[in-house]
Amino acid sequence: MAKKNITNEIIKWLKKVGWDERPDPRDDGKGSSLSFRYAAGDEHDLNCLVLVNEPDGEDAGMLTLTGTIRLDIPKKRIQEITDLCLHFRKDEGNLYFSDIGTLTYIHSRSIDALVNGLADVGKELQQMIDGMSKYVTFLAPSIVGIVNGELDFKNAIKNLERERESMKNANFLESDKITIESLQKVLNEAGFESFLDDDQDLYVSNEYVEFGTFISLETEKNLLQFHTYAEVKSDVSEADMHGFVNLLNSLIVRPQFYATGSEDEGFLLRGRYFLSSAFGIDTKAFVSALEKFASAFIAGMRQDKEDKFFD
Repeated sequence: MAKKNITNEIIKWLKKVGWDERPDPRDDGKGSSLSFRYAAGDEHDLNCLVLVNEPDGEDAGMLTLTGTIRLDIPKKRIQEITDLCLHFRKDEGNLYFSDIGTLTYIHSRSIDALVNGLADVGKELQQMIDGMSKYVTFLAPSIVGIVNGELDFKNAIKNLERERESMKNANFLESDKITIESLQKVLNEAGFESFLDDDQDLYVSNEYVEFGTFISLETEKNLLQFHTYAEVKSDVSEADMHGFVNLLNSLIVRPQFYATGSEDEGFLLRGRYFLSSAFGIDTKAFVSALEKFASAFIAGMRQDKEDKFFD
């Protein structure tokens, strides 16, 4: 059986997506590197490199994606392009410009930050590559326009600000437009099938998220609620049940865990998370919250190391 580490999780992901590339192990045995070419937006070719630092002692390991575009840039344009990249910096994953004429996208992620640790490596790498593609596709045309003298710096900034606002609006649902039907449409467009249950809540099964999740719309409170539950073994005591719930709430921020039921009737472990809809919602943030909620709930169940609560 292959050892469970970051590199092997990447290999599993490469096989799943049908790529022929494979990581090269480092000489010191503490990591690997994966080189490949990638077309951001199908037109901006990047030389990409994934660097892996494997877990070592208390260090959970690190995954770093870089993507480089080489451009022939006149000296007089270098500062403008540097300033443009700085103006549109993000919290994670950014494009940097060097004075040797290369644009380099860099995004690092600690395995500690992933909800399910090593199990999320392939999914995280895909999201990192998608983020790189989207960011490069957003900035590159304006950078090329500056290089070619078709755009000046001020107009490039204005155009990108307008485009960014337009992108936000396209992904935004005003509060008065939030209905169960509109949320179901958002999910369908994101590739998540859902259906209405008897309570008129949306349900997304574990075919699409890591644990089946219900979504309720509390219109009067301007809240969306993600919620789900799991049946607990019949011989669990009330003290053990409450102790387990307290453990989960101390370890996992999202969702809020609680239990219903009794020793006589049996317990259900429940989880819920609220998202305010008072000022509208970003549809991408809504889908991301759904995925993170489902992942966090099953991560909580996995804290049952001795199979005391779940079969």
